[in-house]
Amino acid sequence: MNFHFEQRGLDYTAYPGTGLQPLPHLHKHLEIVLMREGKTLAVADSREAIMEAGDLYIAFPNQIHYYIDKAPDNKHHILIVSPDIVPEFRREFTSFLPVSPVLKSADRNPRIVSAIDNMVEAYAASGRYLNEQMRGNMLILLSELFSSMPLEKKPATDNNLLSDIIKYCYENYMEDITLDSLARALHVSRFYISHLFGNQFHVSFRDYVNSLRIGQAKELMRQKQLSITEIAYAVGYNSARTFGRCFRQREGVSPTEYRKELAM
Repeated sequence: MNFHFEQRGLDYTAYPGTGLQPLPHLHKHLEIVLMREGKTLAVADSREAIMEAGDLYIAFPNQIHYYIDKAPDNKHHILIVSPDIVPEFRREFTSFLPVSPVLKSADRNPRIVSAIDNMVEAYAASGRYLNEQMRGNMLILLSELFSSMPLEKKPATDNNLLSDIIKYCYENYMEDITLDSLARALHVSRFYISHLFGNQFHVSFRDYVNSLRIGQAKELMRQKQLSITEIAYAVGYNSARTFGRCFRQREGVSPTEYRKELAM
């Protein structure tokens, strides 16, 4: 599975929308969607469920997730929130996963709907006490969700090691990072890490690093200050040729063609 890692700079965003992200991605934030109208297939790791009007979807931090819309008129409210603003639920985020990513008929609970609506409205208004409003409503929302949504314990291997692997990769992908250097840094067998990548992300370590590099390269191309060759070296490739090959494999076009599309 091809996916990309999103480095989100904000602690939270909350807004209404009409279409959901079909490309597999993951980030360190919590993602919650309340479906208002329409129908979509929602996936978190290998767990999938149909989400219809009134249902709620949740992806925990570091879960690969995406959506496939099944209706043309989908409408939703979406929250993307750092778990750091609600440390009271750290145990749930680090040790558990939802049995299903979708809570059916979540809109029957007025406290869930009110908390989400309040966060969307507060984020749009961006008032003086925005942080307090977001945190307060998030505490209410998660309290209600975790009272209604069955959770199951993660395998022990998923707890801290996975977060450490993701953190190390993100901080070092612009260097000559290898499976061996990762294993040495974390004092874990390279074969164990390789197995964990295949088991959790369903991709190889190399594909994961390439996803980080290509994602950053696309951001740099939008800024238009660097040449393709400069970008290749900036994101960790040892040649523009290797960069071009990896970019085409993931995006279906060359870096030059991608940059031209941005300018159109």
